[in-house]
Amino acid sequence: ERVVEYVIREVNAGRKLTDALADPYVKNRLSEDRLSKVLETPEVVSALEEQIAQSFKTHDFGLLS
Repeated sequence: ERVVEYVIREVNAGRKLTDALADPYVKNRLSEDRLSKVLETPEVVSALEEQIAQSFKTHDFGLLS
C-alpha cells in the first residue's frame, strides 16, 4: 500500500514516526483501525528499529528538538 511505503520512506529519511503519521497525506487516507494495522507491518517495525538504533549510535533522542 502506498501509505505504508510513504511512512516507511519518511521514517527512513529521519522523520519521527509521530510526525509522519500526523502528515495530512497519511491522516486523509487512513482510519484509526487501518492505522493500527499499518503500525504492525514488518516493514514499519523494521524502519522504527533502525531509527531507534541510529538514535542510540548518535545519542540523539530528540529530547531537545
